[in-house]
Order: sequence, then C-alpha cells, then structure tokens
Amino acid sequence: LALSAYLQVDTFNPPGNETRGAQYLAELLAKEGISAQLVEFAPGRSNLIARLEAPAPKKDKPLCLLSHTDVVPAEADAWPKDKGPLSGAIDADGFIWGRGALDMKGMGLLETMTLVWLARAKVPLSRDVILLAVGDEEVDDLGMKHLVEHQWSDLDCGELVNEGGIGIKNLLFE
Repeated sequence: LALSAYLQVDTFNPPGNETRGAQYLAELLAKEGISAQLVEFAPGRSNLIARLEAPAPKKDKPLCLLSHTDVVPAEADAWPKDKGPLSGAIDADGFIWGRGALDMKGMGLLETMTLVWLARAKVPLSRDVILLAVGDEEVDDLGMKHLVEHQWSDLDCGELVNEGGIGIKNLLFE
C-alpha cells in the first residue's frame, strides 16, 4: 500500500530530510503523468508543488491541498513489536502503524491521490488544483515560510485545505 510505503520514509524532524518524503510523493505522481517540482529550502529539505491545470478560462483561483512531510521523532522501543514508527505495518484489524499515519502523512497521501484520481477520471476542472507538501512543520515552519516568501504569489491559492482549522478567513494574510 502507498500509505505503508510513505510511513516507511524517514522524515523525523529533527533532522528533517523531508526531500525523501517529497520524492516519494513525486514518484507516485510521475507514474500517473503528473509532474511535480521539488523546491529545496535547506540541504536535504524540500517542498513539493504539483499542479493539475484547468483549461482556460478558469472560473476561480486554484484550490490548494496542503500537507507536511515531516513527523515528530519517536522512540522505537516504546512501540509494539513489529509495529514500529517506520514500519508501515498493517495489523489484523486493518490499522496502519507508523509515525505520521495521523499527522500527517495519511492526509498527505490522500491529497496526492486526489490529484491522481482527478487526472485519471479526466474531471473537467474549472480551476487549477495544486498539491503542496511542505517540510519542517513540526519545528520551525521553514518549508511553509519559504513557500510563502518565494512561491505564494505564483500559486495564488483561492482556498487552501490543510489539517485542522476552522475556516478562518485572512488568518495569515489580508
């Protein structure tokens, strides 16, 4: 399973190494003919940007799907045997084990597969759909800060879907 494999990618932060996670998602997208850009914000630390383009004229600004690729460190000894933080193990009840299954590799893979499914089904988009997978959310938000500083105006997100949140408008930008 793709989620099991993604959970096996070590992106513990610190130190990060989020390029590994971004490359994994980029490979999934590439198999479907969807190109992705990796933007390095520090050595071994990259954000992923992928876009499905709607034909012109576009009715709305892009819908942006945001996740983070880093996970907090875990003590492997504290995890059940054969269900460690990098195992991606699926137990007898169908639960997937691994650091990031809930925060936030599960949602990141769901968003990645959303792009795949939209492309496969040839959904007639009225606006672009952009996948953003950033690094360093767990410590300093360097990935998102870099994205906002260097790519945000080009992305021009109309709406952004991310973990949590309660739909507050203009929380980050006015």
